[in-house]
Amino acid sequence: MRHAIAISGLMLVTAITCFGFTAQTLQTSKETKSGIVTFHGRRPKKAKSGDVWINPKDDAELIYITAGKFLMGDKDQRDNKPRQIFLDGYWMYKNLVTVKMYKKFCNECGHALPFKPGWGLIDDHPVVNITAMEAERYCKWAGVRLPSEREWEKAAAWDYKSNRKLRFPWGDKFDASKLWSSVDSQKNRTNPAGDIHTCKSPYGLLDMAGNVWQWTSSKYGGGNAANASDRVMRGGTFISSRIDEFRSAYRDSVDQDVSFFLVGFRGATGP
Repeated sequence: MRHAIAISGLMLVTAITCFGFTAQTLQTSKETKSGIVTFHGRRPKKAKSGDVWINPKDDAELIYITAGKFLMGDKDQRDNKPRQIFLDGYWMYKNLVTVKMYKKFCNECGHALPFKPGWGLIDDHPVVNITAMEAERYCKWAGVRLPSEREWEKAAAWDYKSNRKLRFPWGDKFDASKLWSSVDSQKNRTNPAGDIHTCKSPYGLLDMAGNVWQWTSSKYGGGNAANASDRVMRGGTFISSRIDEFRSAYRDSVDQDVSFFLVGFRGATGP
């Protein structure tokens, strides 16, 4: 009987862990000289642009994106014309979810590791070969969610200090040295997540262009039956040499049930 109770308890703990019901830890914070506050423990109720929260579940750094309007889209984007959008404040992962982070999820929840890409499963590289549904399972375990494409675009390109939209995360002019892509030379693998610090958005998020496409929670077809299961991807990929794909307003899509070696993800939470 005692053995049965122990097994039952283990199963209960596993179920709770995998559905994201983690214990609420005390909140602590530390402010840097630049005024950025880093929070540990439970998610803070108040924050300002650029503040950081460390998710106690997967140790990810999340950056706060303040509420307000931003200009989404661009006039030369056929399916993403410019318009003013209001978003409530939210938090978004500074970096892509890595292989190491995904392994922890798999170990705790008994989930299978993704199919190994040609370069292998390297701990500090972004995890790939993940469907949108698998990305959502990870997010649920971590107590977060996938960002919408609106949230993704604001975090990637809205300069909150000058109140204007950038064409690329770092500015309006393309610079191949600021991202991991095949524009300047052919790449055949991913790069460590957050390794190129110049590929930084005004809010401080890394890899918002190049390295891997990123899943969002948004449907591509807008109700069109032909695209009912397609999800929007953003950011471009290491294998691409098309500069347009790295534009912050550029959209692409793939079926949410397809896993691909060019697609990864990051989490978000809030408001």
